Amino acid sequence: MRRRATTSRGARAGALLGALLLTGYAAAPALAAEPGEVAIDLMEPGESSLRVLVSLPDGVGADLDAVTVTLDGQEAPTTAAVAGSQVRRTAVLAIDTSLSMAEDDRIGAAGTAASAFLAALPDDVLVGVVTFDDDARTVLEPTQDRAAAQAAVSDLRMSADTALYDGVQAAVALAGTEGARQVLLLSDGEDSVGGDLAAAVATLQDADVRLDAVALDEDSPATALGQLAAAGRGEVVAADPDSLAAVFSEQAQAIAAQLVLDVEVPPASTARRRRSW
Repeated sequence: MRRRATTSRGARAGALLGALLLTGYAAAPALAAEPGEVAIDLMEPGESSLRVLVSLPDGVGADLDAVTVTLDGQEAPTTAAVAGSQVRRTAVLAIDTSLSMAEDDRIGAAGTAASAFLAALPDDVLVGVVTFDDDARTVLEPTQDRAAAQAAVSDLRMSADTALYDGVQAAVALAGTEGARQVLLLSDGEDSVGGDLAAAVATLQDADVRLDAVALDEDSPATALGQLAAAGRGEVVAADPDSLAAVFSEQAQAIAAQLVLDVEVPPASTARRRRSW
């Protein structure tokens, strides 16, 4: 779901998006790849270079040798590679553990989905886990230890209420401040502890952390989840227990398909002279 995003993340990415043209995509049949469909997930500027982490639209691959970047009308020497340890990437699972998750064994489906996410996630990506019910708890600090992560999602404990907004803020804090960071939020209801939606929205807007939300067993995405996803420049997807594992797996696969572009900014580029990247 996340690769369908077409907007940039963060002020630096937004400043460059109009000057950045990516070409050389190998699209799947019947799916056109327009430059604007590329999502910029991270931009790390050097003295005369850029390292850019990008996600491609669903179903689109890339000929790594043919990817080019044009800045201010000038083609910039570019090396493209599948993302790995070149960039720091952190994913935080924020899971609703309120008592309503016991219905139809939603909590079991959540654990299975989290396991599917971990199985498809690249080894270099740090993963953390937050749960929320009466309050928000950090269950796992970001780590590459998949056994520890699996243990964390295999023992989800439930309690009465839904501290949704506290859970979001805890997940954003857990994601840290370095590299590409995202939260995958799962909830089957609205906040029930009197939390502050405006504060959670402001936290997301200020943090440059992407948030995608999964609305479990909802006929339509809840208004609050929509506001949170919009603030986190992400999306809301509706799911039921049977489809949840596939949704989580697709999210991890999208992370696995990210590309890193190392771009040498031409000396004559106005972007380089203004250091607008």
